Amino acid sequence: MNSDISLGPVALDEDVGHDVARTSEDKARRPEAIEQSMRKNVRDGRELSVNRVSEAERRGEIADLVSIILTRGTAGTRRFQGWGMLAVQEITNEGFEVCADPAPPINQMPENPYHALIFLPETSIEDRDERYQHIRYLSEVAAENWKSRPEI
Repeated sequence: MNSDISLGPVALDEDVGHDVARTSEDKARRPEAIEQSMRKNVRDGRELSVNRVSEAERRGEIADLVSIILTRGTAGTRRFQGWGMLAVQEITNEGFEVCADPAPPINQMPENPYHALIFLPETSIEDRDERYQHIRYLSEVAAENWKSRPEI
C-alpha cells in the first residue's frame, strides 16, 4: 500500500463497512451483533467508525486493509469476521454524512488511510434514544449487505 496517495473525499458511489469482531462469522453477521458493535464504536454521540472497503478493493489493497484491521483491532477470543456494508449514496439520502478520516499511526500500529466516519444527526448527541434508532437502522441495512473478511 502506498500511504503517500491521498484517497480524497468519500464519493457517493462508494461502499463503507463497519468492522465486526465475534467468535464466528455466523454470530458477527447478525443485525444485533452489528448494532452492538456500532453502539460501542460511536464517539461523541454521533461519529461512527467505518472503512472505505470499496475504495480498498478498487485500488487492489483489500489485503492491506484487512491487515491494518487485524493489527489495530480487537484481541482475544473475538476475531474480525467481516463488514456490515453501507452504500454511501443510500445513507446520505437518509440524512447521514460520510467523511474521510484517515487514522494516523498509533504506537506500533500502522496508519489507516481507509478510515472514515459516518456522522449521525446532531440531535443524536443529546438524545440517546434517537442515537440508538439511527444505529439500529444502519445495523439492519449493514446486516443485509454483509461482506465476509477475505483470507489473506
